[in-house]
Amino acid sequence: MDFKKAKEIFNSLFQGVDGYQISFQARKKLGFYDRSLTYGEINFDSFYEIIKMINSKKEDVFYDLGSGTGKAVLASHLLFDFKKSIGIEILDNLYEISLSIKEKYEREIKPGLVNEKIMGEIDFVLGDILETDFSEADIVFANSTCFPDEIMNNLEQKLLTLKKGARIITLTNRLKNEAFLLLMSKLYQQNWGQATVNFYVKESAAGGS
Repeated sequence: MDFKKAKEIFNSLFQGVDGYQISFQARKKLGFYDRSLTYGEINFDSFYEIIKMINSKKEDVFYDLGSGTGKAVLASHLLFDFKKSIGIEILDNLYEISLSIKEKYEREIKPGLVNEKIMGEIDFVLGDILETDFSEADIVFANSTCFPDEIMNNLEQKLLTLKKGARIITLTNRLKNEAFLLLMSKLYQQNWGQATVNFYVKESAAGGS
């Protein structure tokens, strides 16, 4: 889809949706503060440039780890028409919002996009990224800036289940396992400020180390 049209649809879907406030209320309800649950949103323009860097294909399966209100999932679907765009989110308030936005898109917008030939699926999963299977992913996007070392170490173990050639994008925090080849690191503007984006490809077969 044309970038300008995709951005217009994206902005209309998320107009008035305050993910930061929703996240705050969800964490307040839990009664504790976990730094790994710090909320952050993609910048649409930067996200487009980031995904373009990894030579994505229409048949790719995209996963967003910690998908919030679903912005990266909807953006990937609109901009790149992946086979599947899936988000995993642990906070139920954010998950419910992402479902409502998906339903709005499929009910009000997608039927009018027949000429765009957008066939990809959108889905959201309520769960912990460390306990949810995402081994089918060709592209994994993790806004990991606030992930502590323990979560990053555990996440690496999960990422080892990906197929050879899978591409992984992390923000700020880097992967350490030699199975992941760092292609480049580059600063991109995010909605909260600039962050270093790290681009990896998994070199070994699933489960390799």
